[in-house]
Amino acid sequence: MIAKASVKAFVTVLLLNSLFLFLALYSASMPSERAASAARHAFETGAFAGGDADRSFNKYSDCIIIQLIVNRVSLFDDALAPLWRGNGGAPCASLRSIVVDGRTDFEDSLSYTRYWHGTVPIAKFFLSVSDLDLTWTVLRFLVYLSCLILGITALRAPIEVKIFACSVAGAAALFWAVAYFGKSLVHAPGDAFLMLGLAGFLFFSDRMSVRQALLPYSAAYGAGVAYLEFWTGQLPTAAGFLFAAAYLVAVVHRADNERLIVAWVTAGASVLAFWAGAGVTVASKQMLAMMFTDAPALSMFRHSLVHYSGLPAGARASIWERLSGFLELLRHSATLTYWSEAGAFGLGIGAMAAWCGAALLAWYRRREGPRPISDLLAFATGSSVSFVWAIIFSVHTAVHAVYMSRLLILPVALGAAAFLHQAACCIAALAPRNRHRPASVPPCL
Repeated sequence: MIAKASVKAFVTVLLLNSLFLFLALYSASMPSERAASAARHAFETGAFAGGDADRSFNKYSDCIIIQLIVNRVSLFDDALAPLWRGNGGAPCASLRSIVVDGRTDFEDSLSYTRYWHGTVPIAKFFLSVSDLDLTWTVLRFLVYLSCLILGITALRAPIEVKIFACSVAGAAALFWAVAYFGKSLVHAPGDAFLMLGLAGFLFFSDRMSVRQALLPYSAAYGAGVAYLEFWTGQLPTAAGFLFAAAYLVAVVHRADNERLIVAWVTAGASVLAFWAGAGVTVASKQMLAMMFTDAPALSMFRHSLVHYSGLPAGARASIWERLSGFLELLRHSATLTYWSEAGAFGLGIGAMAAWCGAALLAWYRRREGPRPISDLLAFATGSSVSFVWAIIFSVHTAVHAVYMSRLLILPVALGAAAFLHQAACCIAALAPRNRHRPASVPPCL
């Protein structure tokens, strides 16, 4: 049965990548004049003006996406190896010269060939029917809506799942800097899909076993996140939340200790399928680019991977150099509190207090068996993905810490979920209706 589920997962990912190829070709075949017109209007109205933080924040990435749309090359090159024209590292200046002045005398680059650029068809659609300001507003609304949907899907779920969903949705709405990144052409589609994927996982939780839909769904989720990922942190964030969600779904209806082992195996299998789906999607993109374009896709992908992981030829980064990536996340944690250093300090204290409180409550509940400690460790494992990712890709994390710091939503959201989870179980244990419940049955169920 597990082999059959694995085959289904692999076939699902292949079908999704076929869909991704179709979307890329279809988007490339559509005219880009309206997107260019929307970009010109944005420059005329000051949407990219540096003094307007609400409108122009993270304009660097948005200008890259728009430039990939308006730079015209052959169909397959446009779909699989889009052209970017550099101008001294200033993509918005290059974009302005292209769409306003009509200049194209820049150095051509294929440095973004490694991505599927699933955000390009989405951005092209929005810019073909509206201007950039309205597009930003709609995208931000959709990200907030996805957080709301995540919370709504768990309203009829058991208390543990409900706490998890509401903690993640609430923390994301408050401390994921959605007001800024949620409007980005680069971040918004992936952020919304991340939340909706979790919502779907919880909504169909009764089918999420290793022998049923767990592996295909997790692999498809990983493929979708990789398709929309622009190396902005959605992959590790989704993986961390998915691990905790899969664990809770597997353990929530059973009380015996053997079920805890099954829950850990289920969570591990879910995340492995997630990464496998993402890996196949990334590999498919490189293979297709090599087959249908002249771009040096594989060498460029390898160069970026080696560089961003801090492993140049003949050298190995020390553990302290590795830690620099995570330390940069902490230094830029004010991203989560809208650039308030005092707010970031308070959020850090609150997150640490939540984890300490969860640990104390788990120790208080130790007589109930291994379940309290197991639950705490499951949340901690999901939270640790941000640390592991920052260690592996230390250079990229340090260089782009201003938005990679959004990875810290994992310890913030899961810390709150862990504390509320343990507190709810303690309160349920003290309730009169639970005093005669068998010790083998967790009182919070």
